[in-house]
Amino acid sequence: MRSRAIYSARLLQIMSSSSHPRVDVGNPGDPLRLLFLTPFPPSLEGAHGGSRVIAQLLARLAGRHRVGVLSLKRDSEPSVDPSLRSVLEFVVEVTRDDPPRSLRRRSFRSVRSRLRLLAGTPLWASELDTHEFRDRLHELRADWRPQIVQFEYPVMGIYLDAIHAEDCGTVLAVHDPSTNAAIDLGRSSDGDRILRRLDVRAWRRFESDVLTRVDAAVAFTPRDVEALSSLAPTAEVVRIPFGTDFFERADSPSAIGDDESILFVGNFVHPPNVDAADRLVRAIFPRVRERVPTAKLTLVGDNPPAKLRARAGAGATVTGRLPDIGPHIERAAVVVAPLRFGGGMRVKVLEALAAGKPVVASRLAVEGLDVADGDQLLIAETDEAVADAIVRALNDRELREQLGKRAWSWARENLSWDASVDAYDELYRRLLAGHRLPQSHEPADRVGRRRHRAVLGDKSGR
Repeated sequence: MRSRAIYSARLLQIMSSSSHPRVDVGNPGDPLRLLFLTPFPPSLEGAHGGSRVIAQLLARLAGRHRVGVLSLKRDSEPSVDPSLRSVLEFVVEVTRDDPPRSLRRRSFRSVRSRLRLLAGTPLWASELDTHEFRDRLHELRADWRPQIVQFEYPVMGIYLDAIHAEDCGTVLAVHDPSTNAAIDLGRSSDGDRILRRLDVRAWRRFESDVLTRVDAAVAFTPRDVEALSSLAPTAEVVRIPFGTDFFERADSPSAIGDDESILFVGNFVHPPNVDAADRLVRAIFPRVRERVPTAKLTLVGDNPPAKLRARAGAGATVTGRLPDIGPHIERAAVVVAPLRFGGGMRVKVLEALAAGKPVVASRLAVEGLDVADGDQLLIAETDEAVADAIVRALNDRELREQLGKRAWSWARENLSWDASVDAYDELYRRLLAGHRLPQSHEPADRVGRRRHRAVLGDKSGR
């Protein structure tokens, strides 16, 4: 597997040599000015999937358009990586404070956020709302005059009032419907249940309002399109699945891996990942160890909870954040994703398939992907079934090799960013031309057999 430096250089080479023409609604060949607003710095080497997905999209779009980024950033977060910066028009990072250490400041911030929550502003939106970001957005809108402003995550809709709709098109990228995510957090959290219920109510109103006010929203899976369309029936919601550049790291499937190594990857700020990891160490991995006593489980991801570390028994290791997950994926015999709730597409699953690794996952974890049990991966739902699938893969090197080769070939054919970027181009052109898609309220009840492609105006997901 290639190093990150080689991978980044190869990615930039691909972008600069793109065969796609630059797009403009007026003069052919002229690039558009695209401004992206992000709640954290995007990075090709980011610690979590959202950061990497945004960065890869930005890098691809920068091969066709003039792309700028205005991002919030905690003091403790890494900045946008140099490889990505080198292809963007500009990057402006607005630093927001890490959580205050003093009880007095924490209490003041908490009271202010809760008062805004009662008025309908979700807690995360209050946390991200800063005067400095608004000032910089006003400056960029006046001086650079973006033609499209894209809000990454509904929470960035807190800044919609700083955009004049007549000046530009507005697009919202919904990585995971926020109302549903708030409901999931309330179910899985041990915190204040009344506070969580108020937050869900606020998100329902806030997300619906943002969806209605933007020109178009982008979701990644048919189920998310349906959820957003139900929340805001008059909003235009289109589906554009994302791709992955992970297979650019290798010209062939990864090595077959350590016969005993199991890998889970996920940012533990995301409740579905916490649930899946807890389930692994508490109920699934012990069953695996009963049959494969030398099996090893590694859980990689930022912000692992103390309870997870405490429950990780013999053979299980919780690493926390790592600068590069590539070596762990390469060493793994099996990558697991036993997710039970959550929305969006799972970056960790796409990256494992693209690396040519055997994957054991729930159906929810592969939502939006045209893959089949026993072909590119193994699908299992219950604790017993997941453990059985892991043991089966650990004990059968030939099965792992076959799954890995088919997964790698499928990823190269289906997970390219090209179709997704083409669809964003089409969406931007159409919005600037002043045309909206005809409204449709058909339920997204299934995913048709297809190549991985972006879909505009098809709410059924076919």
